Amino acid sequence: SVAFDGVNDYAKSSTLPVDESGAFSVAFWYQRPSSPVAGYETLFALSEDSSAGNYRMWALAFVAAGQSVFRIQVTDGVGGSAAQSNTIWTTIAGWNHLAITCDATSGAAGTSKIYVNGAYQTGKDLATAALDSSASSAFWIGAMRFGYSTPGNYFDGNIDEFSGWDRVLSASEITALYNSGDPTDPRNTAGVTGDLSAYYRMGDAV
Repeated sequence: SVAFDGVNDYAKSSTLPVDESGAFSVAFWYQRPSSPVAGYETLFALSEDSSAGNYRMWALAFVAAGQSVFRIQVTDGVGGSAAQSNTIWTTIAGWNHLAITCDATSGAAGTSKIYVNGAYQTGKDLATAALDSSASSAFWIGAMRFGYSTPGNYFDGNIDEFSGWDRVLSASEITALYNSGDPTDPRNTAGVTGDLSAYYRMGDAV
């Protein structure tokens, strides 16, 4: 896994793990300290790579109003306004598995769904528009940049086994990835089609 200190650690790539203009899924494991850094903390974000102005961003983050709740946030590129899913309470101690699916397309908005430790979070869906594939985009882990000249909203904890797909994973595939809390290699997990668009071992050898 890769440790993020909640102060200035992050990973960034101009190569996105998924096609942000269409349907996608991501899955990964995270662990947080018993007393995490207070404030808004980003797990990951897909954004148009701009230091200012109005641009779209798709992010999953812990929110300041209670350090054991998190939500999806998607900005619409108009005035920086944002749509947010209902907050989700989750365990702080130990490793947890998160999976997100989004069925938006370039021609139509869709729905983003959250699965925690293999379980679909009922009532937490978020109507989601696809990001602008024509814009220069960036992939962030552990931070985001939204109208800032420098990154912010740093994550305090560890992230591992970050995977992406250019399609919506089924509930059974997500259950298989969670594997009752025993991490598996998503490239050859039984019950999951091995068609990943990205796989980051996060500090482990291939």
